[in-house]
Amino acid sequence: MTQRSAIYALLLPCAIMGVFAVSTSAQDTASPRTYDSFPKWSEFPPPPKDVPTPAQIRQQVVALKATAEQLQKTADALPWELKAPDAMAAAANARIDPVLGAPVQTGVDKVAVETLAARLRARAEPPPVAK
Repeated sequence: MTQRSAIYALLLPCAIMGVFAVSTSAQDTASPRTYDSFPKWSEFPPPPKDVPTPAQIRQQVVALKATAEQLQKTADALPWELKAPDAMAAAANARIDPVLGAPVQTGVDKVAVETLAARLRARAEPPPVAK
């Protein structure tokens, strides 16, 4: 455990206890607690019965690691080299719908837009220079 995590491990319970101390101190002034207001042992829920044993947890971890190794072997076996990029690009372009792959037609004349931008740039005034 690093020094920072050890410090956090010590400070977190203290901070939580401080929060509860502040919140309960406001309740203490309103109405003092009596011993009857604390929960009884009979009111606590029973402990869980289906908790896996450490051996079962270890078995699940080992099985998960084996599955991860098998997945990595399968991924490593895939061919990742691009040997014929032109053929692959042609095959991909053949699958694309030409209507959906075409540029968007806006109906705006590009020359008109550039002319408007040039006029606006000519009219623009630079901001004042701070001295």
